[in-house]
Amino acid sequence: MIRLPVSVPIPGALFRGSGAAAAGLVLAVILAWGCSRREPAPETPPAEATMAELESTPEGLRRPGATNLYTGWLIARYPSGELQSRSAISNGLLAGISEGWHTNGQIQVREHFVRGVSHGVREKWHPDGTRQSEATIVEGRLHGTFRRWHENGRLSEEVEMRDNRPVGTARAWDPDGRLRTEVRIGSESAAIAGAASREAPHGRNP
Repeated sequence: MIRLPVSVPIPGALFRGSGAAAAGLVLAVILAWGCSRREPAPETPPAEATMAELESTPEGLRRPGATNLYTGWLIARYPSGELQSRSAISNGLLAGISEGWHTNGQIQVREHFVRGVSHGVREKWHPDGTRQSEATIVEGRLHGTFRRWHENGRLSEEVEMRDNRPVGTARAWDPDGRLRTEVRIGSESAAIAGAASREAPHGRNP
């Protein structure tokens, strides 16, 4: 059933005359209204650029000679042409999802950025697709439980992080699941905590 727009009036007097004339006028109004409607234009795909095509400025990334800061995807490719990484850029800064892939096409890392700073959960995977590590990042600094897994899927390391510093007890397990190390942060041995600290993101634009 075709509904006429509210703005098109149909005077009652039209229907007191010839039925054919009234029907013809109504049809003309419908056709005129229908012809005035426009199909939405297709969306333009986001721009893509490599670091070699952009320049880094104090304000952010931009194309050489451009007035506005760059908005689009920042990508990198392996020599084979396969996608190595893809990061969302808005007004010259990392903003949104950032992903990287192993040479076999398997996802390697995924994290999110807000105004150029890493913020949210960062996940990493081994080349076979099993989880490698998981960390929570708050405004560019590790904050929360950091975990790393062996390639067989068993937990390898676990430590609490607070403002980029390890706190509490850090633990490490062998690939067979046996507890290898348990360290209270602040004692002489803090190898696990050191490994977690190395996971701390730079949190800024590349």
